[in-house]
Amino acid sequence: MNRVLMTGAAGYVGHRLARRLAGDGIAVTALLRPGSDRSRLAKVPGLTVREHDGDLDALVAILADAKPEAVFHLAGKYVREHARADVAGLMRDNILFGVELLEAMRAAGVNRLVHAATYFQHMDGSAYRPLNLYAATKQAFEDMLSYYVAVHGFSATTLVLYDVYGGGDWRRRLIPAILAALRSGEAMPIPGDDPALDLVYVDDVVEAFMVAASLLIENPDQVAGHRFAVAPGRRCTLSEILAAFERRAGKPVPIKKGAWPAPARTLTVPWQGPPVPGWQPQISLDEGIRRLLAEA
Repeated sequence: MNRVLMTGAAGYVGHRLARRLAGDGIAVTALLRPGSDRSRLAKVPGLTVREHDGDLDALVAILADAKPEAVFHLAGKYVREHARADVAGLMRDNILFGVELLEAMRAAGVNRLVHAATYFQHMDGSAYRPLNLYAATKQAFEDMLSYYVAVHGFSATTLVLYDVYGGGDWRRRLIPAILAALRSGEAMPIPGDDPALDLVYVDDVVEAFMVAASLLIENPDQVAGHRFAVAPGRRCTLSEILAAFERRAGKPVPIKKGAWPAPARTLTVPWQGPPVPGWQPQISLDEGIRRLLAEA
């Protein structure tokens, strides 16, 4: 790869992928919404930032000017339990924007896409059973993508992401909450049950995207038209994760158990898709925790 365009570069996984691409000497054009937080992208060397304000002709011009060999599509809106006010944003960000991107790629003669999906699309390990409306909108985009593959000759691959964690994570997620509880000594609220999680370190996730894009360019028969699981080596329960942090930190994680009930809909059996050819997670949970505590 020499030139790529990516969406979602302001997000956690996206900005880590942008840093990796730029660090490898690849020219990166980041497509952002107006008003997106660019502060974390300031440290990405040589990054070109372009804004998409909803004008499709302008988006075609951006693609034509960037001339990317591949597009990484990571942008999206996540809401676990949506309210009525969230519906328009979910449709706009997860479906409409994605289709506009595909149409602009078609018009600009760009046809390679690596797309991020979610294991929330596979409740109970089903081929497709959405956990929530967010997952349903992600599936709807994949259905749109299948049209561009079938009719316009797109070469696309989908990476199904699980629970991504790592250093510098500003999101309101479990692992940052554990680190904050260890630092402050204040009890972290947790549910009354012991849910299982599928944790994958962010560097492993970035590597999966790099491998998939390289194969899409150099050996497309291996990945085009396929979906791959960027999954951990094994699942861990919340109690196992807390115990692993306590072993590494040498002190207990303060918790307040039963602070909220378990959600009515939850993932019990994750989707067991194949990994990206030539990729396997390299960073164990223990090693990931060691890195996090060293950075704290």
